[in-house]
Amino acid sequence: MEAFRRCFLISSLTLSDALRNMNDTGFRAAIVVDDKDRMLGLVTDGDVRKSLLKGISLNAPLTDVMNPQPLVGQAGLSREEYLPLMVENGNECLPIVDTKGRVVDLVFMRDFVQPELLKSSMVIMAGGAGKRLWPLTRITPKPLLPVANKPILQHILIHARSQGFKNVWVSTHYKAEQVENFLHTSTPSGMQANILREESPLGTAGCLKALETHEDDKPLFIMNGDILTQLDFQAMLDWHRSHGNLLTVACRQFSHQVPYGVLETDGQRLISVQEKPTHYYNINAGIYLLERQALRYIPENVHFDMTDLIDALIHAERPVGTFPISESWIDIGQHEDYERVNRDSHQFLSPVGGLA
Repeated sequence: MEAFRRCFLISSLTLSDALRNMNDTGFRAAIVVDDKDRMLGLVTDGDVRKSLLKGISLNAPLTDVMNPQPLVGQAGLSREEYLPLMVENGNECLPIVDTKGRVVDLVFMRDFVQPELLKSSMVIMAGGAGKRLWPLTRITPKPLLPVANKPILQHILIHARSQGFKNVWVSTHYKAEQVENFLHTSTPSGMQANILREESPLGTAGCLKALETHEDDKPLFIMNGDILTQLDFQAMLDWHRSHGNLLTVACRQFSHQVPYGVLETDGQRLISVQEKPTHYYNINAGIYLLERQALRYIPENVHFDMTDLIDALIHAERPVGTFPISESWIDIGQHEDYERVNRDSHQFLSPVGGLA
């Protein structure tokens, strides 16, 4: 079976099914087809993220989020001949259909364009004491706690390398020697790991000030050292650039169901009753992308968190945006999170890294 057929979905499936399909196939699109492979609609990575920002439930049917009339290419041309059409219309992917409307191929812009991630750096925040995971972190710093027989930090580096990163910075403080020794011996091949040691804790943004003097003008990805995700960092960079942000904050949809009937009232008069409604929120996922100009808003040698930087940029009326994570994601902040990630590790680890 042709590889592109793996992203075929039927219209009765949900947004959650599309997400699962994109994660499984590695494609950034899912094609909704009928029983004869005729296109009914297209759901792209961007469609999914925009839907999540609007608070649309993961249980929503694909027909609510798909584009029913996407741009398509007609079969019969070479793959290279579709490129001008994609460039002209700003499309990341292009379904190819035959004269009967059946999907016969799927062409991606990334097949022709070198990913920009090869030019970007990532900063991994690995200096925290991990107090909420005590006593596990009494001897071992949290980034080195094992998940599926490998330290959390190793899984982060493996996924970053698979995404194209060649250069990372790792901030250290608590049990810094252990983290630094690990980096000296276990950094993936083809990747350079640099140390940002904090003699006193500077927060999740304070240590970034040291990078302001570097001549590199490429954007920086910032990631907490206790997060496992299969995030598509190239998609985040594309989103960041297309929205003209100085700082982009990755977010994750979080839902909360009220276990009671909720009354909407006008004074004492009852207007409506919602039985056990579910509310959706976007939470800070601990992953950021910032342009180097943002570093000037960080003070010297002061404890300064990323939330402080966000507030400073908003106050200065600089563009700060959000990027919804549609891929797997978990913040290993508490014991129940650590137990879950070890129980269901296959959901969160990069398939490149494996579970050896």
